[in-house]
Amino acid sequence: MKILLIDDLTVYTKKNEYTVHIADSKVLAENVSELEVLKKENKYCFPLVSAEHEGQKYILKYSIEEGYKPITRAKIYSNVLRLSILERILAINPLEAFEDKVILHPQNIFFKDLKSIKFMYRSNKLIPYIHNYTDLEQYKLLVMSMISQYSLEKFKINKNSLLNKIKDNFLFKVDKAQSIEELHSIVNEKLNTDETQHFKDIETTKKLNTQKKTMTRILTGAVILIILIVVIGVSKVSNNKVKDVYSNKIEMADNRANAYKYLSLGEYQRGTNLLKNSGYTKSQIADVYLEFEQYDSAIKADPNSTSKVIKRMYETGNQKKILDLKTNNSYINTEKQIVSYNYNYLLAGKQLISDNDQLERLALAFIAHGNIVDAEDVNSKLQDKNITAAINEKNATNKINSLKGSMSKETDSKKKAAIKKQIDDLTEQYLQKDSKK
Repeated sequence: MKILLIDDLTVYTKKNEYTVHIADSKVLAENVSELEVLKKENKYCFPLVSAEHEGQKYILKYSIEEGYKPITRAKIYSNVLRLSILERILAINPLEAFEDKVILHPQNIFFKDLKSIKFMYRSNKLIPYIHNYTDLEQYKLLVMSMISQYSLEKFKINKNSLLNKIKDNFLFKVDKAQSIEELHSIVNEKLNTDETQHFKDIETTKKLNTQKKTMTRILTGAVILIILIVVIGVSKVSNNKVKDVYSNKIEMADNRANAYKYLSLGEYQRGTNLLKNSGYTKSQIADVYLEFEQYDSAIKADPNSTSKVIKRMYETGNQKKILDLKTNNSYINTEKQIVSYNYNYLLAGKQLISDNDQLERLALAFIAHGNIVDAEDVNSKLQDKNITAAINEKNATNKINSLKGSMSKETDSKKKAAIKKQIDDLTEQYLQKDSKK
């Protein structure tokens, strides 16, 4: 079973079954019957199978149609494919077109092909939905997270810093869009440009292949002619060497072609063995395994790729799979403690961690679980602006929740207004600094 965190939702997945847990404190509904309306059919949404209340939480169950997968999987694909998916989402425009509120998170959006897009969780405003970002900002964050290597959560925390770090003209245009229609146009224009270039590249490759075939025929003819001319003076040993050279080149080309055929069929060992025979380095073999999400095999192929593998798992939302890694070393063990949040282990070992990426993940884990003092201690060594922003956001969120509790009990209208102003000020300062209101 895999666990996902989508804003205020905790999602448990097992094959095509998705179960969403929502704490009572996040729900405005007085009973389960008020959520029955979410079972109504929408051709762009997976149906809500059941809604239950158990303990201190609501439980929503969904069944994902065969063949659909979350769009986070598309982050390893080409820009053309990712842009096609984003263009389709903008064309559907669920935030404006749907009566219910969809959470525009990559883990909540699924695709079967470039035209088949469906959403899972939706809200009738009695269960959590995104209300502290405009519809336009939500679309922008989705585009940025899908086109870049960074997650949607990271863009929420510090969008401007990431954009300046990436320095991508397309993402700058996305950020400056003034309407959903303009954003759709920007994505469409980029898609058309990249598609055109993609087909040009294919055509160029075809021409180069044709030229290579022609040259091969000419060279082959020339070689045959030379061999015929000097055949009397060339020994059989020399002839065998010439044949070996050409045989080796042909074999290497065949190996690479067959390797990717086997890899696409899931025969990873067979495929990578052929790539090794074609001259691929340990690092390149690890990258191939990584492309196909074979994490243990990637580390086994090149132990130096461990940090890169963990980073990719986080970037693609597969960090829970770290717990399933069979590789056993101190770096992986620490990562497992971070994911499972073994607080005592992390508290004792935080001073021993020297890898900056691992320190960042440790700090974020402390923040997510409310251990702000520990996160600040880690960041005193790391000095990371994103972590500082995340700490400030968490502190602000805690303060806002406390103020909301006080406001709900307050009967004096003036005191209530003063508390409301404090909440608005904190929200504007720490929770909305990257969004345009």
